[in-house]
Amino acid sequence: QVRGASWQVIGALRFLLLTGQRVGETLLARWPDVDFEAALWRIPRENTKNGRPHDVPLSPEALEVLDHLRDLGGGSPWVFPADLSPGQPITVRAVNRAIKRILDGVAEDPQSAIGHFSTHDLRRTVATRLADLGIQPHVIEKVLNHAIGSEEHTSERV
Repeated sequence: QVRGASWQVIGALRFLLLTGQRVGETLLARWPDVDFEAALWRIPRENTKNGRPHDVPLSPEALEVLDHLRDLGGGSPWVFPADLSPGQPITVRAVNRAIKRILDGVAEDPQSAIGHFSTHDLRRTVATRLADLGIQPHVIEKVLNHAIGSEEHTSERV
């Protein structure tokens, strides 16, 4: 657990690591976009950076996180509903604050070599681990929803 972090933020951090999606796109997730039976999250084009809809296959672990969040959500249409702003999702700022609290604790360890860290580093971690597993770069690009021909090619940097 992260001291002072809400269940929504903890769920978002877990979901980000399990899917590799952008934090802004993730926090805009709504329950109608999640198909539990098909194990699929459909990100509508209005929520994606590249303006194209993106289907994210969900692992059993990601479905478990979502199932837990659904139980806690109190009927909100948002997967990650804000407590202080009813009818809205949590903010990127809330997630970044949680990461800062985590890193503040790690920084107390003299063996720690972690410098600046952001939610985007979670995507890089996913890309790196997928590459370590032997996943082809073009597949990693699809997972990350990178536009073909864009300058944003994380898998080439891993």
